[in-house]
Parts: sequence; C-alpha cells; structure tokens
Amino acid sequence: ADRRGDPAGELVKHLRSQIGDRGSVIVWNKSFEGGRHIELASMYPEYSNFLLDLNHRMYDLADVFKHGDYLDPKFEGSWSIKKVLPVLVSELSYQDLIIGEGGLAMLNWWEMISAGESISQDAMSDIKQNLLQYCQRDTLAMVEIWKYLKRLTG
Repeated sequence: ADRRGDPAGELVKHLRSQIGDRGSVIVWNKSFEGGRHIELASMYPEYSNFLLDLNHRMYDLADVFKHGDYLDPKFEGSWSIKKVLPVLVSELSYQDLIIGEGGLAMLNWWEMISAGESISQDAMSDIKQNLLQYCQRDTLAMVEIWKYLKRLTG
C-alpha cells in the first residue's frame, strides 16, 4: 500500500510468505489474534484459507499463565505479557518504548492509516517506527518466555 492507506493487504501477503502453510504459530491471546485473522480473511478473500488455517495452527503461550500452570505473585494475578515478561526475563520490559501497550498501538495504527494528508511524512514515519518497535518487543518477549519455559521443562 502507499504511505496514505491501509497496508493490511501487503501485511497479509508478507505474513504468508514468511510463515507458510505448515507448522505452529506461537501467539499471546489466541482469541484476539484469531479474531484479527477472521477480519482480514473477510477483507482479503484471496488469503482467507491461509488466514483461517492460521487459527488452527496457533499455540497460545498465554495459556500457561492464564490457566495457572505457572504462577508467580509478581504477576499480580495477571497473565498479561507486560506482567509476565519482566518477572521471567528481567532484562526485558516495555518501559523503554514510546508505544508500550496494545491499546496505544491500536490508536497509533488507526491514526497512521486514516490520517490522510493531515499528518506529515515525518510524523507518519515516527508512528510506523514506534509500532514496529512495539511489535518487535512483543515477538522477542514471546521468544524469551518460550525459551524460559523450555529450560524449566528440559
């Protein structure tokens, strides 16, 4: 997509090229991610089989914490990745990011795709960079939490 539009179609195309049609996909909060796949499948029917199949391939890493398989009082009763990550992987958190939580990420995404010409190229670039940093941290967080749990289980 151009810089002034919704890049979701290009995102789905890139996602398919990177993930492929086989193997597990680790997520945090499967119901949320699955809902986004369903929305995207209706918007991009040429990718609907791929997107809907992803929902069957997802493993929800949050389930370990949500279902009480691993508890720590420092989670403060939450299974949010923002609470779990700094307890298990102390050198990582979201504190250093400009966009450090999902609600703010969604607001920034909406601003980026709907602003039209009302936002400067520099501001658009900043939002995109901040969103990428947030997504990278989410991905790194899941990888590091998975590695932590793998060490525990041998």
